Amino acid sequence: MRVSYQTVLQGELSRRCEKNSHYSLRAFAKFLEISPSSLSEILSGKRGISKNRATRIAEKLSLCPEQSAAFIHSVPVRGTKNYFKIFGILSFTTSS
Repeated sequence: MRVSYQTVLQGELSRRCEKNSHYSLRAFAKFLEISPSSLSEILSGKRGISKNRATRIAEKLSLCPEQSAAFIHSVPVRGTKNYFKIFGILSFTTSS
């Protein structure tokens, strides 16, 4: 099963919201040190992330080495969004 960084982030946000009903996307974004709008776009597939950002997020989430490697590996190489979209691997959208 292929790990998606979006799925990991959504799962972690859901887990935190279940634990604390007042937890929000805004709080999660603050924890990850990214803007709430960027996080929203990442979760919806409208924006990708870089390998560097994935590495920082994995560190913030305290992922074990195997989970961290899978999380970072799930980030497509820059410029491959159209390839993944064409073959239905990821649901990125691109603007022209």
